[in-house]
Amino acid sequence: MKLDGWTPLGQLKVGDRIAAPRRVPEPVDTHRMAESEVILLAHMIGDGSCVKRQPIRYASVDEANLAAVTVAATHFGVRAIRDDYPAARVTTLRLPSPVPLARGRRNPIAPGSMGWAVRRRSYEKFVHKRCSARQRPGGLVPSPPVGDRRIGRWDATTGQGRIYYASTSRRLIDDVAALLLRVGVFGRIKRARKLGYRDCWHLYIYGAQNQVRFLQVAGVHGEKAAAVQEVLLQLEGVVRNPNLDTVPTEV
Repeated sequence: MKLDGWTPLGQLKVGDRIAAPRRVPEPVDTHRMAESEVILLAHMIGDGSCVKRQPIRYASVDEANLAAVTVAATHFGVRAIRDDYPAARVTTLRLPSPVPLARGRRNPIAPGSMGWAVRRRSYEKFVHKRCSARQRPGGLVPSPPVGDRRIGRWDATTGQGRIYYASTSRRLIDDVAALLLRVGVFGRIKRARKLGYRDCWHLYIYGAQNQVRFLQVAGVHGEKAAAVQEVLLQLEGVVRNPNLDTVPTEV
C-alpha cells in the first residue's frame, strides 16, 4: 500500500514509502494449545536441539527455564534427564521418548508430532502459523537463549530500553514479528553480517509505548524478569515522542 494506492510488488522501487501494519488479526483456524505445550514449544524453538538419531535436548544456564521445561515435559509423559557441563557453563536436559520408538511411533515432543516447527538447525526454525498469540506470545521469545538470542535491558547511557530478538533464521524472525503484530506490538527487522558466519537477523522493539506493551503483554521468563521490571520502571518517566512513521512529501 503506497500513498496513491495498492501497487504490484514488481513495480516497487528502493526508497518507496509503503504502509506497515500496526496489528494483524489471528487466522481463523488458529490452533489452541495446552499451556504446557506452549511453554515447551517456546523453549524448544529458542534452545532445543533435534539432531537425527540423537535424544531431543534442551540447553540453558537459567534454572527457572530448566525447571519450566522439566515440568512442561511431564505433560507428554517425558521425564527430563539433567546433564551438567561445568566447563561449558551450561546445563542440558535430555528428553527421551516415554515409549520405545518404532515405525509409526515417535517421541511425543519430536518436531512434527504435534505440528511443531522446530528443525535440526537454528537457521531452519520457524513458528507454525496456527499458533495463537493470545496464549502468552512472550513464551515464544524465551530468555536467555543459547543459540538464538533475546535481549531486554535498560541502557542508562542512552536512556532507552534495549529489546531485540536475534536468530540466523529469517523465517523465524518474520514469524515472531507476525505473532507480535497480533497483539499490537510493532517490530523492525535488521540484518547483521559477520565474515565467515551466516547472516543474523534482529527483530527490534523500538519506542517507549511499544516496549511497554511488549513487556506487559509478552514479558520475559526466568532470570531476565528482574531486568524487565527495571525497564518498565524507567519507561514510566519517559516522555512519549512517537516517531516511527514518516510522511511523504506528497502529503
